[in-house]
Amino acid sequence: MSNSDPLYIGVDIGTGSARAALSRADGTLLYASSYEIRTWRSDTDHRVFEQSTSDIWGRICAAVKDCVKGAAEQSGVAESDLTSRVHGIGFDATCSLAVTDFKGESIAVTDGSGLGVVGERNVILWADHRAEKEAEEINATGSTVLDYVGGTMSLEMEIPKILWLKRHMKPELFERCQFFDLPDYLTFRATGSTARSCCSLTCKCSYVSVIPKPSSDGTNGTGGWDDKFFHTIGLGELVERGYGQIGATNGVNAEKVLTAGIPVGRGLAKKAAEDMGLLEGTPVGSGLIDAYAGWLGTVGARCLVGGGSELEAHPSVEESGHRLAVVAGTSTCHIVQSKEGVFVEGIWGPYKNPVFPGWWMNEGGQSATGQLIEHMISTHPAKDALYKKAKEEGKNIYTVLHDTLERLRVEQKVASYTELTKDLHIYPDFHGNRSPIADPRMRGSIIGLTLDRSSLSSLALLYHATLTAIALQTRSIVDTLNAKGHSIRRLYVSGSQAQNSILMQLLADACYTGEAGKGGNGLEGVVVSASDAEDAGLIQKRDVGGEGRRDKRVGVSAVVLGAAMLGRMAHVLSLSVEEAQEGTSDERKAEILWDIMTEMTPPGVLVPPATAGSGKVSLEKKILDAKYEIFVETVEIQKRWRDKMDRLTREYWVGYQCHPAAKKCLSYGVNRIFNLKSNFAPDAQAALKLLKALVGLRAGFAWESSGIKSQTTWFAFPPLTRHSPFPNFMSSSTYMERNEDFEYLLDSNVAPNTVETASIQEKIGMQAEKIAEYKRYIAQTQIQLDALEEQQRRHCAVLSPLRRMPLEILGEIFLMVSPHGFRDQRGRHDVVVLGRVCKRWREATLYTNRLWCSIALKRGNGAKSFDKAVSWLQRSGETPKSLEFDHSGRCLCAVDGHPCVAEDDALTSLLKQGPTLDHFTLTVSSTRCFRKWIGAIHSPDSPSVRPWDTLRSFKLSFGDEETGELWSERDTDFPSESIFSLLPPAITAFHLDLPGTSTAFERWVEGASRHASISIPANVLNKLTTFTIQCNWARSKLFPLLRQCFNVETLTIDFGCRLLGERDAIFLQNLGEFPIIFPNVSSLCLMGTRNAGILDYFKTPSLKSLDIGLYGPRVSQQKIFGGIVHKFLEASGAKDNLLSFRVSGRPISVKDLRSGLTGLHRLKRLTLDTVTWSDDLFVFEAGSIQPHLPSLEEIELLKYVTIPKLGLETLMENPRVGCVPCIVTISCKVNGWEPFGETEVALLREKAGMFLRQVPTPHSIADMQRNRQ
Repeated sequence: MSNSDPLYIGVDIGTGSARAALSRADGTLLYASSYEIRTWRSDTDHRVFEQSTSDIWGRICAAVKDCVKGAAEQSGVAESDLTSRVHGIGFDATCSLAVTDFKGESIAVTDGSGLGVVGERNVILWADHRAEKEAEEINATGSTVLDYVGGTMSLEMEIPKILWLKRHMKPELFERCQFFDLPDYLTFRATGSTARSCCSLTCKCSYVSVIPKPSSDGTNGTGGWDDKFFHTIGLGELVERGYGQIGATNGVNAEKVLTAGIPVGRGLAKKAAEDMGLLEGTPVGSGLIDAYAGWLGTVGARCLVGGGSELEAHPSVEESGHRLAVVAGTSTCHIVQSKEGVFVEGIWGPYKNPVFPGWWMNEGGQSATGQLIEHMISTHPAKDALYKKAKEEGKNIYTVLHDTLERLRVEQKVASYTELTKDLHIYPDFHGNRSPIADPRMRGSIIGLTLDRSSLSSLALLYHATLTAIALQTRSIVDTLNAKGHSIRRLYVSGSQAQNSILMQLLADACYTGEAGKGGNGLEGVVVSASDAEDAGLIQKRDVGGEGRRDKRVGVSAVVLGAAMLGRMAHVLSLSVEEAQEGTSDERKAEILWDIMTEMTPPGVLVPPATAGSGKVSLEKKILDAKYEIFVETVEIQKRWRDKMDRLTREYWVGYQCHPAAKKCLSYGVNRIFNLKSNFAPDAQAALKLLKALVGLRAGFAWESSGIKSQTTWFAFPPLTRHSPFPNFMSSSTYMERNEDFEYLLDSNVAPNTVETASIQEKIGMQAEKIAEYKRYIAQTQIQLDALEEQQRRHCAVLSPLRRMPLEILGEIFLMVSPHGFRDQRGRHDVVVLGRVCKRWREATLYTNRLWCSIALKRGNGAKSFDKAVSWLQRSGETPKSLEFDHSGRCLCAVDGHPCVAEDDALTSLLKQGPTLDHFTLTVSSTRCFRKWIGAIHSPDSPSVRPWDTLRSFKLSFGDEETGELWSERDTDFPSESIFSLLPPAITAFHLDLPGTSTAFERWVEGASRHASISIPANVLNKLTTFTIQCNWARSKLFPLLRQCFNVETLTIDFGCRLLGERDAIFLQNLGEFPIIFPNVSSLCLMGTRNAGILDYFKTPSLKSLDIGLYGPRVSQQKIFGGIVHKFLEASGAKDNLLSFRVSGRPISVKDLRSGLTGLHRLKRLTLDTVTWSDDLFVFEAGSIQPHLPSLEEIELLKYVTIPKLGLETLMENPRVGCVPCIVTISCKVNGWEPFGETEVALLREKAGMFLRQVPTPHSIADMQRNRQ
């Protein structure tokens, strides 16, 4: 050991011991020492755990002195020389609450007469659960602060405990207290500085650094205290006192909140240095909670390659985001960090800056793991036999248990220990659940016990089942973290449990869910330190030797090593406190700390999942997966059973009548209070009314007097304590009595004398004071009453059926209220708002994949827009996804130097490497823009498999800014003959909206489009099952395309013009001889031309739905419309298939329509949209033969100017005997609308079997609203 090497001391305060370790800068341990610390329990309350800072500090000082002395003896170096080489010290501790006054004196936290005064027991241990009620009340506030602790604040955190102390401590005593998370107390004791660590404040004290805070210059700073939150929960005193009791003054941190390892104050104070035998001024690093120190001392490890001596490559700081630290001791903490905050329900955090500045962390945990293992062993009848056998064989008890399991495995001829315990199931939350359920009321359970409870074999099986339960609960935490955005590849385990080989393998096997590319999490395995791996028998023991040999008397863990790293960090940054805190950037501080971690962390050994990479799933893995399913079911079953018992007891006490003995006692007490007399009943009743205003909800009693015959007044007293807001109320009977001295005056007209007047005036003054006092009581009580009524209202809301509504039904409701169609993320913000209402609504939004299946992409946001779109669409699961990009405004890409708006990096990336898409809608300014964009899609660097290649549906629309010939080849970036040659190869649905004539050609004149053509590859058309095309200049040139669509099932054509001219006539003549046959078309829609005869050129034998939207100048030219339709259906052989018929945008006569409807026996739906009647008659003409439509179920008459009622009688005279009931929907403009009356509607239903529904159009409703305004 060099005489100049710097040394560092780490101090770790665990639940039961204080440990110190002396190490080199490379992490080599020189010496370690450990002392037990005392924990006090309550004889009457099992929830209470208390410790003493005096006891803890004394143990720390003894351990530190041992380290220096022991290292000096081993190395032969003088103690003074070693002391001078200690360049830094760091502290970590449990997240326990330490209470002192502002002089640093210990303040007792034990309930009773000594609470709040100077005393030894001034630490509420992390495991103390006395603040359960306070935690429940805090969680009921719904504050945004709770979002940063996983939605639920644990009763193990500091704020519920502080609230408990306030409620049980006298106000004047509470005011003199200051509160520390234990790591911050240790740095305070060491340096005298009250600077707090960001880790303690953020993780345990409701400090949220991202909450804006007004600063002195009027701008928003980054304070972390939420005033409203503390006022709401009943700790407004902390706000009013500037948070000085928890580490700040006047709302601004008195000394900066420090991230891990930043130097605190001026290093060791003189007194602390003397206590520990170190030098004054030795740098002290800002502390950490023990679990986070375990993360610090673990995740920087590099694994031994192949179990040899070679180490993996140096990892980057970004790699830390994929490493979950599992700090496993009495309890277990699971910690992972990320560059961005990840909100995970039931997992604490995200916490900003707890270790690395600028990084976020999430923390899960199990309240009892090592303690649970010890509990299972110590309470088993065979424990004595176990300890005896271990002593006889010279082994530890765990080795004996492992040997017993191996013997049972061989005897029962099974392949694994898991098969031995396949029918033994343990739920491990014997001390409540910390994560991911965040429910302290959860309890443990054991299923599968037999009568064999005394043998060593039964203990071994119970022990293995306990390890399995711990591993399965770890999987639930890992799965929850990964589901919300984390990507955990390795578990880094430290603590005493890391030496348990069976548990390490169970963790690796249980948490592995498959290969990453095949739907699994791709977990590589569990990493333990090489020394722990040796002790666990995972690798062969190595001869370390020399001064770096570990002291086997002390199990030195990664936690205390992490504390030593804090000391080294403080040393590196100790040039000056100002430079350490301000002169170094956050990024640089993170890099320095990461380098220290990777240098000081000992090498690790990777324990991979047994079945990883094998391609096979073993029986053991199948059993573990099945056990995990049972584990999840156990949670739901326990909650259901608990709710059932809660409802039962709640219903019993609501109907409970006070016991007669209690009635008698309380009745006696109230009579004594008010000195009631029979002739004073009215005043007594008034007093009772006053008292009734002060009700609680605890115990009821009845009061009776002779003055109020047989009348019983029921009310309840609030619980009275020494802190009751009514201190003098119980002695107020003096002022409720009648004054007998002046009774003769009260009952007469005699004037009082001078003495009597003075006495009476004195009485009046006293009464006035008392009246004012009662008024204040009443005002205070009214506030309490209002709060109680509000609480009752909220409790009633808890019973709302809406809370029990299944997630799928909630999701359907959300789908109905959410906007339809394509919108960007801002436009879909209502979905996010719904998910923020409560935990259940958030689950419903995430459960409903269809809420996330479509999004519109905005132009110009680059990678940020790409990441948001991918994140949004991934929430849709396996639901088909749709994307829209719309930029139909003017594009200047034709001008030199101007980029094309369609060449959007985010859009191109989504279609190259984003999630699989089902539908894409693209709107661009011009065909030039489309050519450039599709050229980018097919660039040489495109991956072989792209979302573009798997698109099933594509909608392409062009705007009105076309400046070049439609199919020009001038653009060398895309030298293809047709812009459609590179359409998605897998599409089966294509919607094409081409630009109009006025924008499609540069020098447009009548007939300029005569030589233009549309070239869509036949291989694209052949595969289409849905085809929609809109073009107002192609005319008959559309028909050659249609001949290629022999697989189309849904066809929509919008001609946008009539078919005229010589060229059109030639096409139509050929079509008349050789019509286009669509064998599979079941839905046909023809729009935008006057040529009703277009139907003559089509044959659709499978047609079920026909929609004709043709227009014409005058009815006289179109009277043959019905005949054309009839002829078309006859020629196609589709009359017996047609189910739906729609006519829109044309004048028509009833006779012509009737002709078209003849013979349509299977027609179910008839729609006449914006149709004008040439003969002003209803659908059916009186005195004529009606078309027989026996299957007609619905008639829609939409957007009429008027609704003539002629023909109604005809309907009644010609009832639709034997036909199905028909619903008639009438929608028209308000002007001239005379809706059918109730009598007419009834007759129509009775005589004609038609049910009339009369609805104004949305346009007319808007008109009515404007008229009312």
